[in-house]
Amino acid sequence: MVIGMVFEQGVIGNCMMLGTIGKNGELRYLFWPTIDYPQHMHGSLPGIYHDHVFSWLTDPPWERKQRYLDDTNILETVFRNGDLEIRAIDFVFPAKDILARSFSFKSERDRFLRFFHYTDTHLIENPIGDAAYFDKKNDAIITYKRNYYLAYGGSEKTSGYQCGVHGEGSDAFSDVSDGVLQNNSLSLYLGIRGVNSCLSWDVNLESHKEKELDVYLCFGIDKKEAIEFLDFARNKPLFEKTSEKHEKWISTANLEFLNNSRVSALVKRSLFLLKAIHCSTEGGFIAAPCLEPDYRYCWPRDAAYMAYAFDLYGFHHETRSFYLWCKRAQEDDGSWYQRYYIEARYPGPTWGMQCDQGGIILWGTSRHYEFTQDEDFLLEMRESIKRAARHLIDGILEDSLVKSLDLWEERYASNTYTNAAVCAGLRESAKMLDILGDYELSKECKEASENIRNAILNRSWSEEKKRFLKSYMPYDDTIDISLLGLDFPFEILRTDDEKMKSTAEQIEKVFNYKIGGIGRYPTDVYYGGNPWILTTLWLAIYYARLGERDKASNLINFVIDKTPELGLMPEQLDKNTGDFVSAFPLGWSHAMFVIALKELENK
Repeated sequence: MVIGMVFEQGVIGNCMMLGTIGKNGELRYLFWPTIDYPQHMHGSLPGIYHDHVFSWLTDPPWERKQRYLDDTNILETVFRNGDLEIRAIDFVFPAKDILARSFSFKSERDRFLRFFHYTDTHLIENPIGDAAYFDKKNDAIITYKRNYYLAYGGSEKTSGYQCGVHGEGSDAFSDVSDGVLQNNSLSLYLGIRGVNSCLSWDVNLESHKEKELDVYLCFGIDKKEAIEFLDFARNKPLFEKTSEKHEKWISTANLEFLNNSRVSALVKRSLFLLKAIHCSTEGGFIAAPCLEPDYRYCWPRDAAYMAYAFDLYGFHHETRSFYLWCKRAQEDDGSWYQRYYIEARYPGPTWGMQCDQGGIILWGTSRHYEFTQDEDFLLEMRESIKRAARHLIDGILEDSLVKSLDLWEERYASNTYTNAAVCAGLRESAKMLDILGDYELSKECKEASENIRNAILNRSWSEEKKRFLKSYMPYDDTIDISLLGLDFPFEILRTDDEKMKSTAEQIEKVFNYKIGGIGRYPTDVYYGGNPWILTTLWLAIYYARLGERDKASNLINFVIDKTPELGLMPEQLDKNTGDFVSAFPLGWSHAMFVIALKELENK
């Protein structure tokens, strides 16, 4: 499904390389040497010449079906055209920066075909300065710029190659049309026209017998490293080692409570997605692996929900690394920007700081300690906790509330969600500082937290509306899903508090989308204002905690019904058609899904 430039795509990767495979089988994005930057691929796709006709497997008349292999993050795309079937298995090797595309071919009759793999790079997100050449000794095309070298080749000897320039006679994209490549061995960028390249292999098929061909894309900091990875790929059982690694990882998840195969598969897919968008070497989570919209940054707020989801399912190492990432990203005054590149020293495009992010980081740090009782972790986070707590306390105004951008990054106000986050962050800081022996600051945090809680109850509650306000100053009585943050995650009120129940009931009633689901707030205009996956699940979490199992299950089932066979979830659904809108897949959506199921199980 496509809305604007929003694409459904599968995600594969390790902690340094992340690739996305579009629904038609094209390689859309390839990030390296971190999973958010830079993105090097302008387009890469397979094609075939048979019966005197060339076609891209991504286009008609080819039919395609896609799925992940069970208990792995290995993607399978099956292409069919008449009696010819081609299967692609895509994965990134865990231990080295190798993206493998393993193709198998089968036909109901004897036939000859020529297989092509086309690659169009924009190294470091720009075609200027790219160069490509065919390395005969290694039977591979090398594309490079500065210290970014991409070597790609196959498991079998090539039958042809082409290095070209867009729009020139050497253009590799056009050169495939007659089924024969020109064997041009060198191309350099020309003006703003980048280079492209293609390799071909001859495949002789016998009736009903399968033949296999692997294509490897290997990144290195120089030619030597890239070629070493290519040689490694050609001589090692990458698929077996990768699937074994994935199966071992997912087997450690706490999934005993799941007794529905569809739900179990979606939970595993969610956990694999969170693993793919988590950089274990740095510690951060990206929001989504996409550039349209550009969500490839780490928002500490989104990531805190993802980290909590990992803690719930027993993946404490990943969560620990995230909070240590937060420590490195933290500003000297104890604050955090909205978003960062995975390399924590570098803020992404930003419009300031948000208090809710500091609050939820402190809340999540405390949750992680509760799960693990890891005192070394708490000691390592000590100074970060103190700086963050001091920053939040210093930001409290005379009315005992804080003013900041809201969590949707739209309005500067005394937002109820933001104050709930700060209240919880200081409450949890007091607990952690008590354990660490910092009693004076602990007392200050506790008093500030209690003052904020009282201010929320006294100033952010509307007796007339019988619900909490979106913000106190300026006054805004808009119904907003984030008001549920008073219960989950921040526990400012008991789930069964009458004020909480009244607010939740009004949230549920105000959204009447044609397809169902829950949005952010009724006047939302972002992408037209639609139901979001995470907001629908936020209400499900509330009802699960309240013990309203049927209501929670209905909301969760709405999300399950809208999730494609691939098992990945977008940010939003078009309110009229149900098509995917905005980022795909979104990590926060998957985090809320697995949290909702845990909350339902707990009740």
